[in-house]
Amino acid sequence: MGIFKNKKPIRQQEQEKAIKFIDTFRKKYVPKNFNQIELLNHLFDENIHHYMSISSRTDGKSFNYIGAIMALAAEGFNIKFQLIARHYTLRKEYFNLLMKICTKIEYFDPKMLSVQSSDFYLIVFYGDNVIGIITDVDHVSDLKYSSAFLADFKLVIYDEFLARKVDYLPTEASDLKSLIESINRDFEPDETSLLTHPKIMYLGNAVNFDSPLLAYYDMFSVLEKHKINTLRVYNNNELPVKIALEMRRNDANNKKRNIGIFPDEEYDSMSTGEFTFNTFALVNDTMRKAVVSGDYYEFNIKLIEYYLNIRYNYEREIYILSIRAVADNYLFCTEVSDVKEGVIFLKDSFYSENQAKKHVKGLYQYNDAFTKNYVTMEENYINLKLMKLIGIHYEQNKKRNNCSIRKNVNTKTNI
Repeated sequence: MGIFKNKKPIRQQEQEKAIKFIDTFRKKYVPKNFNQIELLNHLFDENIHHYMSISSRTDGKSFNYIGAIMALAAEGFNIKFQLIARHYTLRKEYFNLLMKICTKIEYFDPKMLSVQSSDFYLIVFYGDNVIGIITDVDHVSDLKYSSAFLADFKLVIYDEFLARKVDYLPTEASDLKSLIESINRDFEPDETSLLTHPKIMYLGNAVNFDSPLLAYYDMFSVLEKHKINTLRVYNNNELPVKIALEMRRNDANNKKRNIGIFPDEEYDSMSTGEFTFNTFALVNDTMRKAVVSGDYYEFNIKLIEYYLNIRYNYEREIYILSIRAVADNYLFCTEVSDVKEGVIFLKDSFYSENQAKKHVKGLYQYNDAFTKNYVTMEENYINLKLMKLIGIHYEQNKKRNNCSIRKNVNTKTNI
């Protein structure tokens, strides 16, 4: 009867072998006092496309995750990676990182690692086999001409995706989306391919909330509440996309790194692995429920980079502000270029220097720390006469008595 037993699909067999290989690699080459690359346990979940590791510095996440993925490819598994940098000037630095990994981890022979340059990326070889490429966000628009080649490099690794505010590119989210669209063209991959569709792994330290990608995925509330030293998969009802997130603090290595050069190094985010934020006027769960208990209203203001969503309940005098990366529509805009039919341009009469006191008194609640910082630290936004805008929107809807009035009947909210 055994000859009639159904065999597992070849891809599933390869994935199971790969998981065993990762487990062996972890035990042999990943020291227990460093990041244990647990996100890779979920790598072959077809419903997860985003993997995010945020931790304290010296946790070893970049070294270990990239090293394990390189080893998968070097071992002969059908998987290739695409390591992306923020700027093209960093490509060679990332190859140096790969060389350091091959030198430090005994699985590899550093003499087997080599690189070949092209206009828009570096091709990484281990022996005679291509295992990955190194490219950058700057040249995403040029990479579309290489989409047939890039289709094989389905695992995208964005190392140091969190940076200083001045280092972020304003188009990072749209550029990354374009990159994925360029490589998501191989709809019938070889049956031995470990991945059927592109996946993205983000590696970074808890530097700040200013990443355009955090806004794009609406991650702020999740990051504030995520328990340190845990991994959790957030589903589509919690975030716009399904994301496997881990946040780690490496206390043992912090003790070695923090040698007393600076007085606050023990408590900065590089050591704690957690973002620093002030909880004053941040909305709580009670407030979230209260705003939708009865008729509530909401509208969007188009800013330069993002949208400011305002959700309010006039009866309860609750006003919740939230920065959004995307929105279906907007009623107001701050830039002339965004004016269209039915949209009100916010001219000078919509601003006043005395508006800051309303934020200080706690009139407005902020959906998350990023929203609070973004609105209150930018002069144009903190000076907006938000109550005037709320009044305009409220009167419009009283007349129409439709569209934006939301009833508290099985209402789903992403606040």
